[in-house]
Amino acid sequence: MGRSNDFRVLPTAVIGNIHENLVPGEEKQKFGQYFTPETLANLVAFPAVYDVELISALFNSAITFLTLEMCGTSRNLGALDLNANYLKRLKILNPDLLSAQQKVDILAAFQPLKHREVETIFIEVKRKDRINFDKTILRSFGIDEHLLDYIYSLLTTSVFDRISMQDR
Repeated sequence: MGRSNDFRVLPTAVIGNIHENLVPGEEKQKFGQYFTPETLANLVAFPAVYDVELISALFNSAITFLTLEMCGTSRNLGALDLNANYLKRLKILNPDLLSAQQKVDILAAFQPLKHREVETIFIEVKRKDRINFDKTILRSFGIDEHLLDYIYSLLTTSVFDRISMQDR
């Protein structure tokens, strides 16, 4: 274990509530910005054997973004509401399915994203470092990387539809 704080003892409702209230209200209506800080990944109830940075990288994949977008509830001003019950059931890509080399590759591809400003999803999907990262994720999980354009299209269309609902 080796950690002084073991957050696995927190009820999942508390963890979900922390996640729901992490982003200030005025920031929630931004145009589909996504980034899961490493500190949030530290709070999620994963066994201590998992690398927090790897979990953070998996949370920041286009596949996770699409899952969140598809399962969240659209609120006024285009905000995406992810309630505690949903977060308790959230499934992410399973790090146990990765080889040691695949983990290294994912973490290496994630580094540039960690050290720059996060853009809107509409800009993110055009950035070379983001594309490289998501292709690395897909390859590592045995998913045809040619599907990335489709994933990005579905993701950006869903975000656009959600944020434009306020104008309808």
